[in-house]
Amino acid sequence: MTDEIQKKTELRIKVPQWISDLLKEHCDLYGVTAVSTITPLLVEYLRHPSRVRDNCSNCFNINNSEKSAISGKKKTKTRASKIPYNFDPPKEIALKEGLNHSEAVSIFVDWAKGKGHVQADWIATYRNACRRWIKDKMPQANNDPILKEVTIPEYEDEEEF
Repeated sequence: MTDEIQKKTELRIKVPQWISDLLKEHCDLYGVTAVSTITPLLVEYLRHPSRVRDNCSNCFNINNSEKSAISGKKKTKTRASKIPYNFDPPKEIALKEGLNHSEAVSIFVDWAKGKGHVQADWIATYRNACRRWIKDKMPQANNDPILKEVTIPEYEDEEEF
């Protein structure tokens, strides 16, 4: 880094007492300083596309990929991750497809962990799984009983058998 970037400037901001209290509580809880908490928030706020002008695109020493994201030319994607350990999608998804919620979630989590899948949106992946393969290939997840009652019609003429 150049000396110009490392140069620190003192800036004083007056905030309401309740904000100051929240900031102090956050810093005490996570063992961080107020500056290390506020700086990323300010940078993110100031980098927002609605606040950045074309002539200020390099005032934060931004590399080319970040410039295009700021100017709106390139949309950023949600980063894919492994399934959360406490994955609990809305019950309505399974119920809408006629599935038992807890069994469907159990099957889905086992599938995701067993295959090592990474997804950007686990709720959407679960919704699609309920619509397709959990419903079709895992009949034990259905709310309907697997065995259905079958009635054999009675015939008057039993000699035919």
